[in-house]
Amino acid sequence: MASWDVFERSNPEMAATGRRLLCQYGTGLGYLATVRKDGGPRLHPICPLIGDGRLVALIGRSPKRDDLLRDGRFALHTFPCQDVDDEFYLTGRARRRDDAALSAAVRATFATPDEATMDELLFEFDIEHAMLATYKPRGTPNNFPPRYTKWHAPTASGHGEPSPRHELVGGNMDIDLIPNPNLNWTRELCPWNVAEGTNAHKCAVKDVSICRHFRGIRPPDTVVCMYPGTTGGEQ
Repeated sequence: MASWDVFERSNPEMAATGRRLLCQYGTGLGYLATVRKDGGPRLHPICPLIGDGRLVALIGRSPKRDDLLRDGRFALHTFPCQDVDDEFYLTGRARRRDDAALSAAVRATFATPDEATMDELLFEFDIEHAMLATYKPRGTPNNFPPRYTKWHAPTASGHGEPSPRHELVGGNMDIDLIPNPNLNWTRELCPWNVAEGTNAHKCAVKDVSICRHFRGIRPPDTVVCMYPGTTGGEQ
């Protein structure tokens, strides 16, 4: 996880565009996705603020606040633009900030006193992943796919390196294998299973991700895995 300041210093151009999209209507606006108690998603608009190197928001009594207090995982997506389909997206973890001075500074940014109430709690949003999609002006031919820019928070090593990319032949998938004498169905061990001495973790079921480290399949039979560590051997 990383603060907005770390993200901004790591990729200033992407951060500047993300800030512009979040604040395109003046006050910061975004759609906040949280995790309900039953595990389902919840989506609400919020007014995020970027200041002093932090991405923060005041959140009043609401189901989304209860979600964040119980499970800080979040996703934040910008509001649609008027003339172009550019979008900015963040995921990470939110945490409550019991900081009176910071809360007062955030409240002071609102245009009128009735836009903030004293029962709100201050949350800071730490970033794990960021994605920016930029398009040509709406109506321009060949406007898809967009140009994607992605950013990942520094690893625990502190070197700012992205998680290692493993390509596991066969992987640990529950899929229908079509007999083909020209294909090698050797399977390499899942590094997560190797680390925990289990076989409980599976990359995918019929190419549907069920593992948070799964990043897709490179045809015909290679799983792209972002588990932090070394790959296992063959089985």
